[in-house]
Amino acid sequence: MTEYVPFPSDPSQETVVPIEPLRKLISSVLERKGMFGYEADMAADRLIDADLRGKHAHGCRMLGQLIAAMDTGDIDPRAEMITETESAAMAVLDAGEGVGQVAATKAMQLAIRKARETGTGTVAVKRSRDFGAAASYVQLAVDDGLIGFCTTSTSGPTVAAYGSRTPATADNSLAWGIPTREGAPLVLDLSCAGASWAEVKSHALYGMSLPAGWTLDADGRDTQDPNAARTLLPAGGFHGFGLSLVCSVLAGPLAGGKMPSQKRHGYLTEPIEHFFYAIDFSKFIDPQRFLDRVQEAVEQIRQLPPANGFDRVRLPGEAEWERAQHCRQHGLALHRDTVAELERLAETLGLKPEW
Repeated sequence: MTEYVPFPSDPSQETVVPIEPLRKLISSVLERKGMFGYEADMAADRLIDADLRGKHAHGCRMLGQLIAAMDTGDIDPRAEMITETESAAMAVLDAGEGVGQVAATKAMQLAIRKARETGTGTVAVKRSRDFGAAASYVQLAVDDGLIGFCTTSTSGPTVAAYGSRTPATADNSLAWGIPTREGAPLVLDLSCAGASWAEVKSHALYGMSLPAGWTLDADGRDTQDPNAARTLLPAGGFHGFGLSLVCSVLAGPLAGGKMPSQKRHGYLTEPIEHFFYAIDFSKFIDPQRFLDRVQEAVEQIRQLPPANGFDRVRLPGEAEWERAQHCRQHGLALHRDTVAELERLAETLGLKPEW
């Protein structure tokens, strides 16, 4: 057994970019396309968050897609978030077909505020767009000392039903975030499929083959060619399929939206729904006792002997956390095509990257 790294890297194909100039450029590009300054900053933060965790398909690589969707009218850069239903502990928000990263950030912030008041906060969002990396939003709760959960129902069906060769549900992602006393928090971020489309696209970008059992081609046959992939296989067979259906309900009909099988268009052209949940554990138990118990379990797990092919035992989110710490000091290693696209975008808008 060897350690599994879903997002490929090849230093010979990459350029290291400093984070703050990158953040400034992304925000400036979005503001030039009509976004309010503080919302452009918010979206830039979420794209950078994804890059820091190594999920580049959800990071600044998305910027060109967001701009294209704004140009075609599929994303409203100045969409107004409207509250449809609200109580002390929950809310349903209409994102007005705006930028998903902005809608999701505001929704999790609202869930956090409600959790501080009532113990838990639940917010469903309708008429949004793809929000990128789910871990970015549970990290907001963790940073505020809370437990966070989120999921999203993306576009039409692209993940096979268990026992089927054709898609039935979406490439839904979900994440849990739990604070720890020290070091990396517990952050579980996963796709309900065995691999996400972001992983498939990253393999294609780097010219790498897919592992067997990830995807099917147009004829329903297993393929290791990322460019031939048309359908994802669910994680753990029936388990991933069932989990994707549940996520589609929480981020779908519960928010007044559709199930994936009822959608027909892409993730930046059709309304997408999200679901956010925050827990203030200090309302349930003495917070120090909670953190003591979590930390004790974390240390016990870290001390377990590693299996062959592993240097040590890591907990969910720990490798991404370590990577983020490294990148904050040394810069982000981005694929050269991504850097070239960012520079092209900047030039078309009269901007100049500061790297």
